[in-house]
Amino acid sequence: MTIGRAIALASLGFALLAGVAPRVATAGDTPNGTHYNLNIIAVPPNNRPPDSNTSNRHTIIAPLNTVRGNVDCRIMLTNGGTTYDFQVVDGFCLDGDASFVLPDPDPLNTGVAEYQVWLALAGKPGGGANLTTCQVDKVTLEEVCSLESTITISGNRDPGKPKWVNVTKQLLTVCLDTSVPSDGVCDTRQFLFDDSTKDYLWQYDNFGNRLLKLRFYPIQQSIGFNP
Repeated sequence: MTIGRAIALASLGFALLAGVAPRVATAGDTPNGTHYNLNIIAVPPNNRPPDSNTSNRHTIIAPLNTVRGNVDCRIMLTNGGTTYDFQVVDGFCLDGDASFVLPDPDPLNTGVAEYQVWLALAGKPGGGANLTTCQVDKVTLEEVCSLESTITISGNRDPGKPKWVNVTKQLLTVCLDTSVPSDGVCDTRQFLFDDSTKDYLWQYDNFGNRLLKLRFYPIQQSIGFNP
């Protein structure tokens, strides 16, 4: 990626917020201003909608209950470069895989994410979900998931407005054990798309949660490369 293109991302991101002063989010709330919505909607096996690969949607259809290796949902992530744009390419995860395009979060390799990600469970209270960022070696197909970035959300929330959580670090980076010999402890953080030999994905494990909402805001956040 060129510096010129990376600057274009930052410039566009802040241009989208021109005239709108970002509000510092309080606990359970989100920033204001321009954002992209992505909804992960879960359905039971007897209520499967038809497969659809239309790319103008903001939804991904996922299983209501998943078991890794049996009923799976892997959201494959594609590098959209430095254009502040998001796109659901394949929104049908009932067959195991979906596909989502999002911008390179750290095009200048500075440890600063060019946008933030916020998450909430919505719909009827009950159930829960795990969301984990992983990478897959393109040659060996070995999958390595973040040791630190599993997001576990309980749907047994209080009635009323869903509570939003900033998950920028968890969803835009992978925390890896790079020590030799391996000790199973996260010691290095890598942003999505930092390694061209890897594919990246979000592993979505669902336990009866019917709606997970994600919002992407063009607001920078310093993360760094350490756990």
